[in-house]
Amino acid sequence: MEDLIDSNIIVNTIRMELTYELEKYGFQPFPYLIVEGITDISFFKKFCSEDCNLKKANGKENVIEIVAALKKEDCIILGIVDTDFWSLDNIKCENPNILITDLHDIEIMMLETQAFNSILAEFGNFKKIAKLERKKNISLKELLYNECSKLGYIRWFTKKNIDFSELKLKKLKFDNFFDSDNFVICEDRLIQTILKNTKDWTMLKTNLDVIYATNVDKNFIKKLIHKSKDSEIDLRHLCRGHDLTKVLVIGLIENFGNDTNPNFPSCRKNLESSLRLGYTLDNFFQTQLYSSIKKWEIINKGYQILRD
Repeated sequence: MEDLIDSNIIVNTIRMELTYELEKYGFQPFPYLIVEGITDISFFKKFCSEDCNLKKANGKENVIEIVAALKKEDCIILGIVDTDFWSLDNIKCENPNILITDLHDIEIMMLETQAFNSILAEFGNFKKIAKLERKKNISLKELLYNECSKLGYIRWFTKKNIDFSELKLKKLKFDNFFDSDNFVICEDRLIQTILKNTKDWTMLKTNLDVIYATNVDKNFIKKLIHKSKDSEIDLRHLCRGHDLTKVLVIGLIENFGNDTNPNFPSCRKNLESSLRLGYTLDNFFQTQLYSSIKKWEIINKGYQILRD
């Protein structure tokens, strides 16, 4: 149900809070930090000042709309969103009160630190990992990115092509397309799973057949996706962190994990929680996002987002 909450509800809630604060103090005492979702709350509360009012907006577009609406009313407010594909599409946010992650999302930022190695040390079996790396002739992290890029290209393709924007990529069951024996995402099965996951695929296909004057099936869509592929693309901007952590937890369970650990992650959410625990203040201090927040604090003197 939370996903259905629109930005107006959150804007009005903050307005009521601001009215109370203005009546009590005569000014806005604390800044607002608006983030996309509950996992972002869990991430940022580790770094935020107690004086920062941290709220989730239930989506990237909601963050942007909330910040824009309240800034017009002189609210001291900052929004942080995932970069997603903006870097690949050369999209820049012109709103100085909206900041973006260094890489595709928060999870990718965490995976690019020692937090990833901590996960493997805590829950992995290094002999099994080494065996898999020898078999594939690449590191485990490279393997994760390579396999998840298949999902990344499809996600990017549906964002760029309005004709295919109705394809449903949410709540995909990885069991339908991930071959854990060979540790690969089967692209044909992945596309077929997406088509089955799309409720109105039959109607959409009828329209697409007319638009493209051909049979728009799995193979046709696959060819269109492959046109976007580029060996120079930075996979840290293409791949979604949730996809990598999902494949990683499957690998730990099925291929290279040490399940004798009582805290062994049984699902993606548990693994991401462990990642957040392993991600340190020093890691955050080294990011462009941290530098951007500090610059925002200088401009908005007296309002502190981050803890000292």
